[in-house]
Amino acid sequence: MKALLLERGFPIVAGVLAVAAAVVLATRGDWEAATWAVIASAAWFLHVIHQCPVAAPVEGGEVTINFDGGPHDGGWTMLPTADLPEMLGKEIHADDATYTVTAVEHTCYTAEVTR
Repeated sequence: MKALLLERGFPIVAGVLAVAAAVVLATRGDWEAATWAVIASAAWFLHVIHQCPVAAPVEGGEVTINFDGGPHDGGWTMLPTADLPEMLGKEIHADDATYTVTAVEHTCYTAEVTR
């Protein structure tokens, strides 16, 4: 709830304040600054409208493995697995190299060569 308030509430408040600043600046005759305040308010409101939803977690079946080092350096593969969140620390054997899963980002894992 707090994150939603910060993600949506702050840009809306900033946009309203920019509109208020534009009105004040326009009544003072400073049209250039008022124009920039209107542009700023439009940017804040567009930011609220065009936020991408948080990606839904993958519920099973496959994970993406990114390889770091060894014969598959920079490559990736999809692996079927039943224990999706438990990949951290597991070893993967490929082309005479042993990779250890060292990082997790959502359902994308990084495997580094064990030396």
